Amino acid sequence: MKSIRNIEASVQPSRDRKQKITDQIAQLKYKEPNSPRIVVLEQELVRAEAESLVAEAQLSNITREKIKAAYTYQFDALREHCEKVAIIAGYGKHLLELIDDTPVTPGETRAAYDGYEASKAIIQDCEDALTNWVTQKAAVSAKLSTRARTLSTRRRNNIKARTEGLDLSGQDAPLNDQDSWVPAGQHHHHKDEYGHDDEEDEEEDDDDLDVRASHSVLDAESSLNGETRGRNAEREVVA
Repeated sequence: MKSIRNIEASVQPSRDRKQKITDQIAQLKYKEPNSPRIVVLEQELVRAEAESLVAEAQLSNITREKIKAAYTYQFDALREHCEKVAIIAGYGKHLLELIDDTPVTPGETRAAYDGYEASKAIIQDCEDALTNWVTQKAAVSAKLSTRARTLSTRRRNNIKARTEGLDLSGQDAPLNDQDSWVPAGQHHHHKDEYGHDDEEDEEEDDDDLDVRASHSVLDAESSLNGETRGRNAEREVVA
């Protein structure tokens, strides 16, 4: 979020300049409709709008990229936290089984607790399970219904169709972080490459959509669940 804030602050001067020129033109047209300066200001406004268009496009692209990355981390962390809490709860119930709750008669002495070694073993198993947990071993998975999967696939296909055939790789310098951000005032060239239609995909056969959706979801899950935390080989732990 801070990265987006910093980038938006870099775009603000371009917005302010465009607004200032617009206000000046409106003021002149009201006070001096025949002023030759109006033509000069209108030309400046065209250049300012071109620079602003590039800056706003960059801001939009980076904002979406950063938000998706941030929430991906958050949801992955939330999922891992909940899975590990469930692991702790499961082993906690195993520990409870070591408690002798058989009734005793009045005056009878309950046998001393002798489950220390078993307790230590269960706790060690719990620690191992927490250490070796990876996304692929998650017990809870979010499975989409057929309708949700079909609509999600159609949405992804629409996005893909809008970007196919439109090469924007050379439009601007790569913007991976705020250090590589180029302020709007430093852009001198602009290519108008945004004139394309957003069309709905044609209706497809439901069976075909289901098949495509299944492959798409599997691919997505494979991509999202890739582990890069350098964990050791997983050990099978029986709860």
